[in-house]
Amino acid sequence: MKITSDHVPLSDATLPRRDDVAPSFVSIDGVEHQRDVVVAGSGDVPRECETVALGEATLGDELTTRHRRRLERARAALGGHATHATLLLYGERVDDALVQRAAGRDDVESGDVRRLYTGD
Repeated sequence: MKITSDHVPLSDATLPRRDDVAPSFVSIDGVEHQRDVVVAGSGDVPRECETVALGEATLGDELTTRHRRRLERARAALGGHATHATLLLYGERVDDALVQRAAGRDDVESGDVRRLYTGD
């Protein structure tokens, strides 16, 4: 995992446990995929830190279960460092099916993009 220097100001209410938050790239089957939000736990070496959460934050597209599946693939590609990572899906428009399915899982959070940054 590569943590970039573009830090994202997340709300403490959204994600209280974090050391570094930034966009990043995840290699899946040899292809680099950008993730909007990657949250690393504490540690001196970013590649060795636990990935606490990874997510999509969008203002244009409607978030759907397709986005959730991509995050699940990214989490699996990160291996043991991301086993317990929460999947964050926040946007202006979030598909009802995604919200309903996320409600039944403790490893997925979805909702309006404002909650990601303000906790409201």
